[in-house]
This record gives sequence, C-alpha cells and structure tokens, in this order.
Amino acid sequence: MITQQDNLRTNTYQARRKTHWLFVFITLVQSFKVFSQSMVDAKQEYRFAHLNLEQALVEVAKLNNTQLIMQAKSLTEQKRTISCFCSISEILDLLLKNTHYRYRISQSGSILIDLKPKVVNKTVATESTENYERILITGSAHDAKSILRSTSAVTVYNKSTFISQGLPNSADMLKHVPGFWVEDSGGEANNNVAPRGLRGGEGFRFISVMEDGLPISYDGIWVDFFQRQDIMTNAVETIRGGNSGIVSLNGPAAVVNFISDDGSSTQKNEFVIKQGVDHKSTRFDLKIVEKVNKNWHVAYGGFYRKSDGIREPGFTADKGGQFKIVSNYKNKFHSINVVGKILDDKTTFYSPIVFTGEESPQAVKQLSSTHGTLLSKAFTSLPFTYPVDGSNVTEFYNIQDGQQTNLQSLGIFGHHEVNTHWRLSYKFRYSDMTNEMLTMLNLDNNTISTAEEYLSSEQISDFINKNKLVGAVQPVLKSTVDNTIIDNKSDKLFSLAHPLYSKYAQHQWLSKTNISFDYDMFSGTFGHYFARSQYSSLPLDKWLGQYLIDVKHQPQRFDVIALNNAGDEVAKMTREGQLSLTGPAYIDGTGLVRSHSLYGQLTIDALEELSFDLGIRTENLHLTSAAQTDKQYFIDQQYPVRYSSGNYFTREKKFNEFAWNIGLNFTPYSNVALFANIADAFEMPRVTSFGNAIGWSNTVESVPENLTFEQPVRLTFGELGVRYDDGDSSITAIIFQTKFDPLLVNVYRGKSVSDTIFMNTKTKGLEIEFSQQVNQIFSIKGTSVWQRARFNNIPLSYEESIYNGNQITRTPELQIRLEPTFTLDNVSFAIRYHYIGDRFSDIANQRKLPHFQYFDTNINWQITSQLAINLVGKNIFNSYGLTEGNPRTNDSSASAPHYYARPIFGRAFSLSIQYNF
Repeated sequence: MITQQDNLRTNTYQARRKTHWLFVFITLVQSFKVFSQSMVDAKQEYRFAHLNLEQALVEVAKLNNTQLIMQAKSLTEQKRTISCFCSISEILDLLLKNTHYRYRISQSGSILIDLKPKVVNKTVATESTENYERILITGSAHDAKSILRSTSAVTVYNKSTFISQGLPNSADMLKHVPGFWVEDSGGEANNNVAPRGLRGGEGFRFISVMEDGLPISYDGIWVDFFQRQDIMTNAVETIRGGNSGIVSLNGPAAVVNFISDDGSSTQKNEFVIKQGVDHKSTRFDLKIVEKVNKNWHVAYGGFYRKSDGIREPGFTADKGGQFKIVSNYKNKFHSINVVGKILDDKTTFYSPIVFTGEESPQAVKQLSSTHGTLLSKAFTSLPFTYPVDGSNVTEFYNIQDGQQTNLQSLGIFGHHEVNTHWRLSYKFRYSDMTNEMLTMLNLDNNTISTAEEYLSSEQISDFINKNKLVGAVQPVLKSTVDNTIIDNKSDKLFSLAHPLYSKYAQHQWLSKTNISFDYDMFSGTFGHYFARSQYSSLPLDKWLGQYLIDVKHQPQRFDVIALNNAGDEVAKMTREGQLSLTGPAYIDGTGLVRSHSLYGQLTIDALEELSFDLGIRTENLHLTSAAQTDKQYFIDQQYPVRYSSGNYFTREKKFNEFAWNIGLNFTPYSNVALFANIADAFEMPRVTSFGNAIGWSNTVESVPENLTFEQPVRLTFGELGVRYDDGDSSITAIIFQTKFDPLLVNVYRGKSVSDTIFMNTKTKGLEIEFSQQVNQIFSIKGTSVWQRARFNNIPLSYEESIYNGNQITRTPELQIRLEPTFTLDNVSFAIRYHYIGDRFSDIANQRKLPHFQYFDTNINWQITSQLAINLVGKNIFNSYGLTEGNPRTNDSSASAPHYYARPIFGRAFSLSIQYNF
C-alpha cells in the first residue's frame, strides 16, 4: 500500500508490461503462421495387396520410418488391397474406416492404434468416454504408456466433466481424486488439498501442480493462486504416489498435470457463458482454434469472471480473468508448442465464522452457516501507522483488494524424434508472478465474548480507572457506522478481527530436458530439471493490528467509549474500532532458490504381460534468504504497533536428497491389471521457512545460528492395486501405506504464541474408483477412500507427546462420492453425493468436526449438435459441514462455548450455455 502517485506509476508499468507480453505472443504466433504456411503434408505412394489390417499398418509404419504401437490385442479385419498417393493421416483414415479402431499420432510421431471408446450419448458436453486405454502423458518413461499398463495410481479429469460440473476451481476439481482431502471453503483460491495421510491446512504441500508437464511453481507456495481453469484446459491427469517423486519437483505424494488444449485434437471453437441463478455471478469462457494446415494449429482464449460470491461480503468478491495462447506444430518427427499466458484476477478469501455446539455445530444467530461471512465494507479503510526515521507514516488497506494475482508466462515445449529408438524432449518456461493478499483473520477462540463479558474485562476496567478524572463511570460499545450503543447488559457477541497482509513476488525460470529411448524390451528416459526463483518479496505474515467487531453477517466495527453520569462520552479507548496496531508478527523477506535435479526412469517389459518401472532422482538445492525481525513501537507514546525492526539476517544453505521408486504391472488379460509400487521420495525445505522462524520467535537484535531453514521431509510409501475395464464397467482398488518424516507442525500456545514440533505421520488406507454403464439410460461412478492416519514420534520433551497415536488434524478417515447419471435422448441428469467423515481440528482431538454429507447436481440438455444448456446445483439441500476448525487456537480454548470454524458453501445454482462453432 503506497501513495496515489506510486500506485499510478505501478499501474502504468503493469499496463506496459502486459502490453509487451501480448505483443510478444502475437508476434510469435504470426511468425509461426508464416513459417508453417511453407510446410506441406508429405505424400507418398501406398500399395497394399491382400494384407490384413495389422499387416497394412506395419507397412505404413515402415514406409514412414516410425514406430507402430497397437494396444488392441488383435486386429482381425479381413484382407484388402489399397493403392493411393496420400499423406500418413489420409492412409490411416482409409485403413481404419468402418472398423472398431482409431489412431493417434504421439508427440514423437509414433502411430498409436487402440479400440474406439464406447459412446452412449454423444453431446457437446461429452466429447469422449475416458477408459483405461487412454494414453498417459504424465510421468511415463514409455512413449505410449496407457493407464491400464501404468504402475501408478492414475485419475483423469477431462474438459467435458469440467464444463458439466459448472467450471469449478482447481481445488473443487480435485475432489474427484480418491486419496485427496480437499478444503475448498476459502473461495476461488487459497484452498487446501491434502494427499494420502497428510493433515489438512497445508495448501498443496507434497503435490506438484503442473501445467503441460512443468511445475507452475518450484516449491508450490501459494500455487493455486496462479492456476485457473477454463476451456483452454483439455484434461487433468493425476498421479498419486508411484513415480511422482521422480517426475516432479517437490511432489513426492502426487502430481497434478493440467494439459492445455492446443487445438489439434478438437478443432472447434467453443463459447460458454455461465450465470448465477440465486447469486450474482457472471463468467465467459472462449476458445478459438485456427488451423493453418494439418501440421499447425493455434488455439487461444480464456475466461473473464465477476462475482459477488455465495457468501456475499457486500462488495465484488471476485473479478478478473485469464488469456492463454497455444501455438502447436506437429509432424511425424517433431512437435513444438509455444504457450503464453496472462492472468489478472482478484479473489476473496473467506475466513472462518463463529459457531456454537460440538456434536451439532450451528452458526450463532445473525450468521448463516451456509451463506454468512465476517467480511464487510467496514474494512474498506484500515489505517496502519508505523515509524520511519523518527516520524510516523500511515498507509490505508482495503479489504476489497482481496487477493490480487498477476502472472505473465511464456513457455516452449518441444519433442523431437532422433530416430526410431531415440527422442529428445525439452520444456522451458519463464514466469513473472505476483500476488498481494489482504484478509481478516481470527486468533484464539477466547477472543469471542458477549458485550457483558467484554465490558467487564480487566482491560476495560483499567481504561475506566485511567479516565475517572474526566468523569468516566460506564464503558459502552459504539458502532462506527450508525452510532448504535451496546451496554454491559447485552448478550450480543463480539470478537477481535486481525487484518493480515502478505505479498508474493518472484521471477521464475523452470526447465526440463530429457532424452528417451524405446527398444523391444527396454524403454526409458533420463534428464535434468532446473529451477531458479528470485523472490523480491516472500509471502510472509504482516499482521496489521486488531479491530473490535460484532459477530454477525457483514459486521460493523465498534469503539470502546466511556460515559459519565450524564451519559456523555468523555473518553475513547479505540480508533474507529482499532484496538491496537500489534499482531503476532510483521515479517519482511527476500529469497533466491536454485535447484538442479538429475533423474532417470527405466521400463522393462520382461514379458508381454509383465513390466517393471525403476526410477531415481537426485536434487541439489541452494537456498538463500534475507529476513528482518520485528519489534513493538509506540505511536504517540502510548499506542502500540508491531513493525519491522530494521535488523536483517541472512541464511544460505545447500541440500542434497535422493529419491527412488520401483513399480510393476502385470496384465494377464486385456482388461485386467495388477500393479504395485514402493518409493522413497522427499520434499525440499521452502525458502519462506527461515523468515517464518524469525517472525514467530522473540528475536530482535540477533538470531541464533541454529535458527535456519527447515529440513527436508521424507515420504516413504507402498501401494498395491488392481484395475479392471471391460468397456461398460471399470474399477480401480488400491491399498497403500505412507509415512511423512519429519513433519514440522505449528502448535499455538496462546493468543500470539506459536511453537513448532517435529513428528511423523503414518497412514494405512484403501482407495476405490469405479464406473458402471448399466444400460443406455443409467450409469453410475464413484470414489471412496478410507485411511487411518495417525501422529507418531512426538518427542517426550513436548507436552503434546501424550497425543501420539491421535488422528491427524482436519483430515477425515472416510470419504465417499457417488454420481448416478440418467440419460434419455438428448437430456442427461446427474446427482453427486458426498460424504465426509469425522475429523478433529486440534492435535489433542478435543474439538471434533462432525461428519456431514451434501448433494450436487447438473442437468444437461443437448439442444442441437452445437448448442447445449447446463444447469448446475451445488449443495442443493443447503447442508452445512465444517472443513476446518480454528487452527490458531490452543488446547485451553477447546471447551470454549463459541469457536471459529470454516464451513462449506451453501446452496448455489448456475446456468450455462455452451456453443461450439
């Protein structure tokens, strides 16, 4: 927050920077078009006499000096004679016409032959039916590894599902992945996704979120701020466990890969408009595809959205959009994609609200569990005064600024066939990423009290005693909005709200280069990852004081004033509701991350039915961070403020870690596979860990040498699974065991006091994912996970050691999701049932978060082959359930009559229209 002149200068710079990036993108696309127009499809003579389909396909591969991969077990089509002068695409179209088979050309130019998927109802919203023969793009050493033949747990989410479910955000989209616990109650961004056995509230930790096979951010800090979904996303592939720690950076538990639509597979333009039915929200999605020739396609588009939110705070909650352009050139030997993206989006973070009751939680009166919020326009002007060179400077913060995210990125992705056995691939991306976050948070549950309790507190008694000379006899609370007076006989609830500001700014360069080979029995890849992140501002906590508010939907700020016997105001303890400018911490910091990784994967096809995967990765990480301590000052000699001390401290440290995995896949039949995996992988320390350690310590003038970055966390796991797919039904069942060690957990010991504990977690679980096409009218699919996750090895030196064996916080033991779908002619109706089991918000397992269930639905009407209408309902019965309790409280407040918790969003309907042209 700076002066108007500085803001104008910053906005002008940002506008010029965006214009520069857009000019670069357009120039590249136009250059590629000119170049591609000089290219023509290579044609040659094909003559086949009395060859069956398999023999003819082998001849096509030989003539084009490329590899043929047939995933269909046998091709029993009758013999034929064909003669033509044509391209490879034309001859394949001719050979496979009126058969049960289809072809695809992989990135390396290999010809992939498999069965056409069964399609029950061909609509705009259902482009194709995913099955286990889908070619796996993410994490495979083999050029044509399918899901059925993968040694890892894999889940795929395609664009048609994304549209039919109402264009969900990244976290909501991942609810379909078994083994993930998703807390999406924060809003469009700043949510939490916990993989197998990890406690909730850790962001996307231990998950590598990728776009087109390259991590969006090296260490995953605030990664979902920079990932938005729109119809430029073609599919999302998720690997759980397996070789995720080999193929990713800091993703030992899972990889989530968002694959861009380059226009080559679905050469159609798409437009979607989505309108909230019972809430103010409008969104536009657009994708345009330009086909230059058979080898070159350009796709561009994105989204724009404006919303007041389901929990309306009284101002525009979300506003902004994204633009992406993908230029793709592909022939039988080469594939090159150039991807540019601009993101400019403001979102709102919904903090917890106040509840009462343990077994059956209910939001307090004047708050709705499903639609209420403690945000409001009362926080549009929040002053923060701090000392600079002997004088005081005041900045103003506005809650309507929310979470402002800006990203500009440019990537180049290439794949080149060296010969029939060897391939070269590379991925490069440069990103300029910033995010400024302002939200209102709570601290301890004991800060919630009635007006009577608050006005009877020791702090208020001291205030009255200090002002007796001016006649102060009675304390009251006075609204800063409408001057309403609340006296000490009221049971109206009040609490303290704490503004939290944080800024993230980095320039990032990521690259991945590898060489792959493929022989009859052996295939593999070996390569190098490089990451360099220069943080000019680390996302560290800057608490901006505390405000007294009433507990209701869209609250007001209240002043504490003293009245004399005549009822006149004679003294004021607060400034427009502001009690002080102090908070738990005010941390500034910068950082530099440099990482090099070498990795290798080997697939051994020991038999036609049996294959083994071996993977290794070694990483060298160099972290440098500078952060300054904070201290308490006094404004006007009596008003406290916590601000930077001016004492900077630097830490520099190198880390070296090694990961490995061994997997196998046994496919005795064409539709049955057994697979297993064991692995030992790691997550590297985050560059923010040094600044956080300083901020939550009591150091000011000096920092102990042992106060430095966290240490790497090891994740060891094993899994055993089975897959079955007969076209109409499919199922995957997996048993797994994971161990995170050592895991650093924050424990709050009071209002502004936090401690950290090293421990580990052990988890055993079962995941199931299935689908069943019963007939042409009815189908059902679902996922479920049961996991027994426990804290272990809390040192005896900590009082929390008595909690060894307790359930890990915030993550349920049982989740079930079922989705039956009814299809009749051109109308389909689906309902999704969600069950979330019991959880605990605290390590002591004293504050229970009860199980809950809710239903979503969508109705799709295919009006024409190009036009469809989709009605989506979220939480249609307006159920309520808590995704988290209060992570910023201690054991002493576990029995408090009122507590903070964050519930799921209430009922919301939206209507969308999709048009393909």
